[in-house]
Amino acid sequence: MGRPWLRELVGLVVVVAVLGVAIVGFGRAIQGRAEAIGAETKAARGSVALPVTNVVVMVVEPTEVRDVIRLPGLVQANREVTVSAFTSAPVVARKGLPIKEGTEVRMGTPLLQLDERDCGLPFARAKEELELAQQNLERSRSLVKRKARPQSVLDADENVYERALIEVKAAKLGFERCTIRSPIDGIVDAVYPELGELLKRGDKVATIVDIDTVRVEVGVPERDVAEIRDLKTAWITVAALGEGRRFEGRRTYLSLRPLEQAMVYRLRLKVDNPRHELKPGMFAEAELVKSVRENGFLVPLFSVVTRGEERVVYVVGKGPKGEPIAMRRSVEVGIISGREIEIRSGLTAGDRLIVMGHRSVSDKAGVRVMRTVKDVLELLR
Repeated sequence: MGRPWLRELVGLVVVVAVLGVAIVGFGRAIQGRAEAIGAETKAARGSVALPVTNVVVMVVEPTEVRDVIRLPGLVQANREVTVSAFTSAPVVARKGLPIKEGTEVRMGTPLLQLDERDCGLPFARAKEELELAQQNLERSRSLVKRKARPQSVLDADENVYERALIEVKAAKLGFERCTIRSPIDGIVDAVYPELGELLKRGDKVATIVDIDTVRVEVGVPERDVAEIRDLKTAWITVAALGEGRRFEGRRTYLSLRPLEQAMVYRLRLKVDNPRHELKPGMFAEAELVKSVRENGFLVPLFSVVTRGEERVVYVVGKGPKGEPIAMRRSVEVGIISGREIEIRSGLTAGDRLIVMGHRSVSDKAGVRVMRTVKDVLELLR
């Protein structure tokens, strides 16, 4: 008798081996089919045209990049003088004197006449006292010469005469000041007394302003002082005169100490104003150039896209078959100037920067250039 269990064990092993071979063959068949399906899918994808984005581009050209700050300021008269009365007297008829507001006057031009009877009385009295002192002095000199009067009396009379001379000069000055004159060249901006009004010493008579040149003062922040230390000129704009009007201002002074509380340094600019367009009190804006860089790149501010901490732009390049595609560039930015921003690295001259449609493209995606512009202004037109 054989061993029946051994035959059964051999049969079971054979069955398991057959099943294993069948499973391996089936797996290989499935893998092959999957690879075939994948190849068919790739082929199908390659046969479908990817979408192309319409874009507008700007050719990047080197230009001068000016780092400027714009600061508010106030227009002030070059000189402003309030003329006051030096003596007390009533205002008499103006006698045609140019005291009307808006009248241009020169230094020394009469503005107002006070009553000479009030101004002249001290002068007349002083002259009489001088004549009397002179007579007494001459008499004393004659008597001393004949030794009929002591020298001490002559010395006293000489002192009286000297004081009388001083009194006459002072009284004459007061008399001359009855005619109030302009101390500067300028324009009569305000007149205060009325005809017949009694003026007292120190009362205001008129305000004269000189605006042939004007001053514009701005406050420079501490962080910018070092960069404008060598500034010679600046451009001034005044909104009240309309856009496009610019005036050149010449630096005359930069304060050594900051203004209290504001902590800004006072910069004074002088502006020629021959037509008197700039009026004291007008609000102005000064454009101060901190630095100038040659051959820099300025691009539209909106053409730069922020991706986390990275700034990127897209330029038009060529694909494998020469077709136009978008190419992503990481850039380093600099100053912002109006609607433009400086690109310090990442672009080269001649690059075709995508300025419209750039937010709809991705790296190496197909594009169609619909328009090429030269600058931001052309893009906005």
